[in-house]
Amino acid sequence: MDMFDLLGTIANAALATLALATATIVVLGGAVIVGAWSLGALARRLRQS
Repeated sequence: MDMFDLLGTIANAALATLALATATIVVLGGAVIVGAWSLGALARRLRQS
């Protein structure tokens, strides 16, 4: 394994980590948005009754 193979492997690992972090942020952000929307809908329903 020469230096360029090692650099390529490190770059691939870094990209995979970045992709995983991005996916995690998107999923958590979506969960927060859905949760806030659900709580808002519940609050509106409770206020109407």
